[in-house]
Amino acid sequence: MTRIPRACSLLVLLVAPRAASSQPESAPPDYPGILRTVLKGSTGKILCVAIGEGGTVASGGTDKAVHLWDPTTGLERQTLRHANTVQAVAFSADGKTLAAGDADGLVLLWDVGAGEKRAALKGVGEPIRQVALAADGKTAAAGGAKAGRVWDVGTGKERMTFGGRFALSPDGKTLATARPDGTISVWDVSTGKQRITLEGHAGNVFSLAFAPDGKTLASGGADRRGRFATGKEEGQDNTIKVWDAGTGKSRATLMGHLKGIYSLTFAPDGKTLVAADFNGSMKLWDLEKAKVRATLEQVKVGGKLQGTPVGYWAVAPDLKSWAVGTGQEVRWLDIAEFTRAAK
Repeated sequence: MTRIPRACSLLVLLVAPRAASSQPESAPPDYPGILRTVLKGSTGKILCVAIGEGGTVASGGTDKAVHLWDPTTGLERQTLRHANTVQAVAFSADGKTLAAGDADGLVLLWDVGAGEKRAALKGVGEPIRQVALAADGKTAAAGGAKAGRVWDVGTGKERMTFGGRFALSPDGKTLATARPDGTISVWDVSTGKQRITLEGHAGNVFSLAFAPDGKTLASGGADRRGRFATGKEEGQDNTIKVWDAGTGKSRATLMGHLKGIYSLTFAPDGKTLVAADFNGSMKLWDLEKAKVRATLEQVKVGGKLQGTPVGYWAVAPDLKSWAVGTGQEVRWLDIAEFTRAAK
């Protein structure tokens, strides 16, 4: 049995070896990624990876540090020290600020250029699994297995509490949270009140993502089985659902993944969605046509094809690059051929 550790952010995923599958003749093409650089410098196991605007790669792990790299040169730019294991990292939209959450439940905000700490946010009370920053950097959110907080970065004051996996809208005004029963709650951050409940998944929702305009929400079902405290058995759901975040209306249901959805990333125009699953497959979805344009299930290393690497993944904001943290290394891959299928 393959053990899959917890995720560390909405843009990060861990994949197990793929199950064998057959592709129908009409299946979209499989565009392999190409290994460009291996980033070394971490002295502990890497548990989370993120890519900022401009290409800076960040990783965190058991060496109690965040490592920042320039992937084009392979050189490490900064080492940012924490007091405990770093389990989640996320960049601001401009790539100038990094949020890092650790096993003490502390979120540190870092100036990426200067390598200096800007703020420390407390209150989660358990190891951090996810972090997020609004586009303007003024709102931050973080969550553990059960508890989560949203803060005003300028004052450090708590704005609201929540539980479960989450996504913060780019403007920081809306929060979406997922429950193990498959329901999704959409919240007004300014008031802390729930706006709407979204229902439609058959089982646990593992991933959430807002489109750049904040008006569209995507949710990915996970195929893990289990029992809740209520005794209800969890169903199997490998679908992606696309919602109007304002009205709660379902816009589309995307089917085609063989395993649960681990990570969702919107293209800058909001019309394309990259989804990665526990089967090791990455798919490029055309949201207007609700169909797959391309798949990525292999990487090219030294001219030879091999299966997608096992590790913590992050997709760049421009969807042209991909970083995979595995062991004490981060592999930087070119996936431009894959994402060109969106044009």
